[in-house]
Amino acid sequence: MNVYVQNQYLDQVKHTVQSLGVGLSENLGSPADLAVFDSRHIPSQQHLSQFKEKVLIVDHEGVDFNTLKQVNPRLVVKSSEFSKLQELIQALSAQNSSVFKAADLVPVDESSQIESLKKELQEKSESLKYFVNEENLKKQKEKKLLYFLDFLNAEQDTPEFMENLCELLWIDLKKLGSFNVLGFIVTLSPQDNAFIIYDGKQAKFNYNIRFLGQDEKQYAVQLADILQRPLAATKFWTSEKNGLKSFFFLENRGTVASPENLDSYISERVDLMVMMIQRHIAQLQTSYLLNKWNVFGKAYQQPMHVIDANYTLVQSNFFDQSQSVKCYEKLAGRASPCENCPVQTQKNVSPVTIHNKKYKSYATNFSTDSDYYFVFYESQSESDLVKSNMIQNEKMNVIGQLANHLAHELNNPLTGLKLATEFILQQPQLEMTVKNDFTEVLKGIDRCKNIITDLLEFSSDQSPALTIGTVDEVVKKTMPLLKSITRTFNVFIDIKSVPVRMNAGHLQQIIFNLVKNSCQAMPAKGSIKIYDMDTPSHYDVIFEDNGSGLPESIKSHLFQPFATTKQSGEGTGLGLYISKSLVKRMHADLLHDANYKNGTRFILRFFK
Repeated sequence: MNVYVQNQYLDQVKHTVQSLGVGLSENLGSPADLAVFDSRHIPSQQHLSQFKEKVLIVDHEGVDFNTLKQVNPRLVVKSSEFSKLQELIQALSAQNSSVFKAADLVPVDESSQIESLKKELQEKSESLKYFVNEENLKKQKEKKLLYFLDFLNAEQDTPEFMENLCELLWIDLKKLGSFNVLGFIVTLSPQDNAFIIYDGKQAKFNYNIRFLGQDEKQYAVQLADILQRPLAATKFWTSEKNGLKSFFFLENRGTVASPENLDSYISERVDLMVMMIQRHIAQLQTSYLLNKWNVFGKAYQQPMHVIDANYTLVQSNFFDQSQSVKCYEKLAGRASPCENCPVQTQKNVSPVTIHNKKYKSYATNFSTDSDYYFVFYESQSESDLVKSNMIQNEKMNVIGQLANHLAHELNNPLTGLKLATEFILQQPQLEMTVKNDFTEVLKGIDRCKNIITDLLEFSSDQSPALTIGTVDEVVKKTMPLLKSITRTFNVFIDIKSVPVRMNAGHLQQIIFNLVKNSCQAMPAKGSIKIYDMDTPSHYDVIFEDNGSGLPESIKSHLFQPFATTKQSGEGTGLGLYISKSLVKRMHADLLHDANYKNGTRFILRFFK
């Protein structure tokens, strides 16, 4: 008997039938009574037809029915049961008609095989349906979770974030059951809790409630106290981070349709929701603090900054914060931290120069999510100015007291001079020229007494009496007194008769000071212009000269006491200060026009 065996089984078959005197071949072209092959390497129909008997070897539990129909084997043998193949070959060689019975072999039964295959197909179809359903449910859950993540990402920075979050949860949870309220107890720190509750209509928030304990039962008791009613069955889901527990809770109204789905829905989201709520509250607190900072920063006129541990300017009331920049780069123009930096030393540092101004700096540290330093500055220039003003005020106080004393001391002899002059003028035999001279003396005495009266008023807190008058009349009376100082200058006067509220004596003194200052600041043959401008809101009298103008160094404190451009011994620096004070007493103003480039221009402004 000749047997064709596929190459991969040749050694096994040879070992199995070596005692039977059977011829073996692995050549499909050789004639053979029996062919042995497996279901994965089936010969072509042309070769199959030459074999009288066929054995199909399989290495799994079942075989496809179509394959059986195609091959029509005498026997189906598992690859692990070659002993059966020996019995078959032995039976065939003996021409045993009851080969299957003798070998205890079962031939292929198409009907039973079909039923077995159908059953197997049904089982696999059911398994496939279950798998597909599970995959679809998984995809739906993933899709919903992705939508939820997109919602959080889009809404987290909006003011309505927590209201919208509660509303979205309510819509989804209504599909799983009926509830009275949902809410969050979010722990922000060991001392702070945020409480959010939603009843399907309105979300309520409270950041001033402190929940005690870390137990759901304790929280349920506190919830009942807050809601002022007994709680129905309430379930809590816990989110814990850094040892701090937060909770999401649901108060049931009825039966939950699918507790497993409800638990899965919340459990997948609770950690993320708590984290985003904590972040949203932190953003609200940060925004509140920044608003407070901006209000305080605007009110505080000196530089003030918040600097992190890497020397980055986080906040400043002095610079634009559109770009991140190092403090030493922006403030000091350096490439490295300053020597004796207040952030490093935690001590007061002096001086620090910012925009060409000297400051004394102070720093203190604080921590939130990281370390920061609050640095503020005190202007040394302004501090020195305050000290200087205090000294000047003390000088003015002394001058006021001295002026008051001198006024009283001078008033007595002037009164005697006036009485004597008036007595002389009453003598009938007095010559006209002498009489005229004594008349001028009397006018001078009156002027001295008026100056003394003004000096007394100036050193007191009483406001002078104001009357309606015209500036042109006062100018006319003042210019003769300046005849000697103005004789080498060109003086142009063009003033209309406009009524204003004034004190004529004070106004005469102001005009006298302004014209005298112009003459002293110009070489001979300079020109002085006095003219007016009338507007709906104010009336201006303008004094111009074509001198060299005022130096920049004095413009910032021009009207302060002892400010002068004259050499030592030539002036006191009180003329403009007194003039400004007298003008203010008349509810008017004296201004210096810094934009005038052809000399010096002062504006005497009367408000309507």
